[in-house]
Amino acid sequence: MRRFITRTFRRLDSGQRGFTLVELLISVAIMAGIGSGLVGALYQMNTFTSRGVAQLATESDLRISMQWLNKDLQRARTTDLADGGLPVVCSSMVTSTPCVTFTWQNEYEGVSTNHSASYSLVGNELLRTFDSSTHAVARRVEDVSFSQVGKLITVTMTSTDEGWADISKEFTHHFFMSSS
Repeated sequence: MRRFITRTFRRLDSGQRGFTLVELLISVAIMAGIGSGLVGALYQMNTFTSRGVAQLATESDLRISMQWLNKDLQRARTTDLADGGLPVVCSSMVTSTPCVTFTWQNEYEGVSTNHSASYSLVGNELLRTFDSSTHAVARRVEDVSFSQVGKLITVTMTSTDEGWADISKEFTHHFFMSSS
């Protein structure tokens, strides 16, 4: 060990130079600049990814809820909407009171079975109650409105992500109820 220390100091004494304090400070400053640039870039990538995920979730909620509405309205024979009346608007202030109900009847081997599907907005969840069984068909729903003219049902829905106030999608879709 003593021999190693002696040899190391002897090399420094024989004219070899190390880094000066100024050189070390400059290299640390350069590394800090590079590091902060990398951290900033990673933060931007994370933010961009989070926004993209929020947009996809918002659009997915609208798409899935419209699929459920389409399924129910293809079978529906009647609704509790006023034909030609003002739209029924459900907002997140409404508590579990159905905004709209669609009814139909299935016949299988001569036996008729009545069915209904109701939609309500509780908080930011659009709930579908089918024959007394309730489940959420969409989250992040701000409001939804239903109107009817003849067999044409118009649904307008707004979905907003809570974490990103500027990510909001509104979608209007027209459905035709079954004619028979």
